[in-house]
Amino acid sequence: MNHVGFFVNSDVCFDTDLTNVLDGNPGIGGTEYTTIVLATLLSNRRYSVHLYSKEPLVGINNNIIKSTASNKLEALRVFDHECGGIFIYSPISINELRFHNISRTKVINWFHLNNLEYNFCKELATSNIVAANIFLTEDQYRRYYFSPKLLKKSTIIGHFVNHVPEKQLSDERLKNNNVTFVGYVGKKKAGVDELLLAWSKVVKKVPDARLYICGGSRTYNKKEEIGIHGITEKEYEETLFSIVEKHGLNNSVTFQGNVGFIEKNELFKQTKVGIVVPTTKSLPETFCLSAVDFGSYAIPCVSGDLGGLKDTLPKKCGFRIKNKNQLSKRIIKLLINDNLNKQFGANYYHYVNNNYSQVLFLDKWIHIINLVFNDNIVKKVVLFKPVACIKCYSKFLFRVAKRLLRQGTNHI
Repeated sequence: MNHVGFFVNSDVCFDTDLTNVLDGNPGIGGTEYTTIVLATLLSNRRYSVHLYSKEPLVGINNNIIKSTASNKLEALRVFDHECGGIFIYSPISINELRFHNISRTKVINWFHLNNLEYNFCKELATSNIVAANIFLTEDQYRRYYFSPKLLKKSTIIGHFVNHVPEKQLSDERLKNNNVTFVGYVGKKKAGVDELLLAWSKVVKKVPDARLYICGGSRTYNKKEEIGIHGITEKEYEETLFSIVEKHGLNNSVTFQGNVGFIEKNELFKQTKVGIVVPTTKSLPETFCLSAVDFGSYAIPCVSGDLGGLKDTLPKKCGFRIKNKNQLSKRIIKLLINDNLNKQFGANYYHYVNNNYSQVLFLDKWIHIINLVFNDNIVKKVVLFKPVACIKCYSKFLFRVAKRLLRQGTNHI
């Protein structure tokens, strides 16, 4: 039997029941959630799946072999020593690419972060251990035009959301002016403070509008110290609640904290507009599963025009804002224009179902995994490439020319 290994950061999910993880995210970080989901799906497809974590995880599928390791590099070495095979890896620094004494394992890198450094990419491109690289969106893939060797063994596999049958969708959500934000609430990914300031303008135009804020700073670290309201770190939490008080938003804003998929699904049934990453200043999203989640319920979405959202929130499925002044205007537009809301929601629903299904996700992963298992020579692994290298170089040259022109203008 072919062996496939994974590592999960248990700081994110050590106290979360993961029994029903295939039904939806129980309220943990996206990287950990999708890793556990892929491990679970593969364990049901005749692969021997090994899952490593610092602490034991609750509710992991019984088909998965569970072991402990202090970090992902240690997990890789233990996996190579015990059985070897394919290890699906998510490195975040060049130190995690020191694949010494790895002899029986090939690595598939799964990138959940943007802006990899040049030396990092060079290491990936030349390593004999790295058999393939998986990006989440075309926007993320295109960022590495400067490394054609890296792109030659890279491809795109987006995440998936569970399909909501069309007959379960209802126009009931249009009867309430409810807006739901889903995402990280904390300084690290700014934006909720900007959303609250924009909301003070929304309620002036739509007095019965209600904003539900789902998420907190413990999404990525369950052990993090948080403020008295149980939402996020103390300083940022005080900033948010001071905005609520100053603008008289107590009756129109509800902080839900981290919610599981059951509570979230009930909330979505009454949601008219979805919000993710409500700023243009945040770190760019690689994919933004929360946006696609809204689309699965035919809910149009508003977000910053950042990173992978260019792919996961296309035009006429919602709005991607260019600056903070547009945020309140776009929310209001989708609240007061039911026909536009309904049309954008329908567009998003069909886009998500056509591009981010579980079947498509799993088929692509199995295709790549089988390629690597059947041929251990990296240079012979041929993966489908969604963007030609010449297109990548054209984009690179355009950016260089634009930068030089801007520098020249500054000297005039």
